[in-house]
Amino acid sequence: MEQVTYITFRYRTSSNSDVSNSRIFADLTIGEETSYLNYFFGVIPAASTTSRLITLASFPLVWTCGVVVSLSNPMMVWTTSGAADRSTSYACNSYPSAQCQFQSAIVVDAPLAVQFEYGFDCPIDGAATVSFSSTANGGREPFTYNWTFTNARTVVSNQPNPVVEFLERGTAELILQDANGTTNAYTVDLHIPETLVVSEQTMVFNSTNDEIPDGAIEFVIENSGDFTYSWTGPDDFHSEEPAIYGLKDGIYTVTVTDEFGCHSIYEFQLPAFVTLPLSVDFSRWKYDQSVGGVELGWRVLDANREYVFYIQRSKDGVEHFEDIGTVKGGTGGSTVDVFRFVDHLTDGVGGRYYYRIVVRGVNDQKNALFSEIRMVQVPRTTESGSWKLFPNPVVGNALLLQYTGSRFAGDHLIHVKVFSPTSGTVWVWEGNLGRVDLSDSLSKLPKGLFFVELYYAGQREVFKVVH
Repeated sequence: MEQVTYITFRYRTSSNSDVSNSRIFADLTIGEETSYLNYFFGVIPAASTTSRLITLASFPLVWTCGVVVSLSNPMMVWTTSGAADRSTSYACNSYPSAQCQFQSAIVVDAPLAVQFEYGFDCPIDGAATVSFSSTANGGREPFTYNWTFTNARTVVSNQPNPVVEFLERGTAELILQDANGTTNAYTVDLHIPETLVVSEQTMVFNSTNDEIPDGAIEFVIENSGDFTYSWTGPDDFHSEEPAIYGLKDGIYTVTVTDEFGCHSIYEFQLPAFVTLPLSVDFSRWKYDQSVGGVELGWRVLDANREYVFYIQRSKDGVEHFEDIGTVKGGTGGSTVDVFRFVDHLTDGVGGRYYYRIVVRGVNDQKNALFSEIRMVQVPRTTESGSWKLFPNPVVGNALLLQYTGSRFAGDHLIHVKVFSPTSGTVWVWEGNLGRVDLSDSLSKLPKGLFFVELYYAGQREVFKVVH
């Protein structure tokens, strides 16, 4: 960006009288271009009691943001009398040496312009790697970098060009400080690819007609954005629609491509339909924190025989189903029966879990009916959200870190670190208490922004605090 600027001088004199025929000589360098400056001021008012400003109003500069301006070999000359006019005619000896002043070179730093660029990779294992490159200019080096990220595995960084894994779209903020202590900031809402989340509304319907297949897969994505679909299946099946119909039994694979060109592949199995006097209808498939797992509910029609329901689960795909429990039903005489099963998850890993029910008669283990497959998104279990830091902003000289959850585990070592962008780490504490007093760290911190980093039960959380 170009802008018109002017050179301004602030001066003081020991004389109470004005000076005449004042002129400045200098080598003016703007970026890589140097020109000779010979500027006539004329009369300069006396400045013995207060300093004055003089602007070279007839000498505008076209200054590109980020370019350094310098005046080399500057010399100011003047006369004590205005009898002679030196505005157009002058020579080397036109000015007495007593009325000459040499000044050291003047360097004008360009304004500190903070900005950065970023590039990204497609998500792997639930995270997209984003590489940042600072393109800040102006100011005076060296720079101090203070990055802050949201929705990322790395919350803060002081590297010039950090590489960060983002769990979803978030923000990046760079606060830059130069050698003169000048600070400036730049924030960007990142437009990056996300790991796709398959909605619970995704439905798989088995084919129930051997002559005219009527199976279907209604594929729904929770993420926003533009996607393209490419389905493949038995007998050279191909489709580019999100939902496909008229399907026979077999394995169907869809490749989803987002607006960034990133690919995600999902596989669905439509089991062969086996005639049984029974129809399974899912009524509930959802993660319920209150029961600590995934709750499945289904009903059957015309349950006039005894059946065994084998509940099967597969993690992050439909390739590896395994039995996780059984429910017996259909004692006879009922037209509608309702069943319930809870998969109590204890690993806390979270992710996509796929469920189906295999139905077999008590006295007929050869024939089986496979229900449609249901996907449930399970959140990762974490205790870090149960910690609170207060007061924030800091009031007075008190700062406390308090565990507010109901399952505090005293056998986990708690590690706390307090640090700021300018002072670095100022306070570190380790222990197994549910309440940590951080008040002593405040005296070591400058006013402004600082951070409190907490490690507990294998989880990391960073609090941003205003002092």
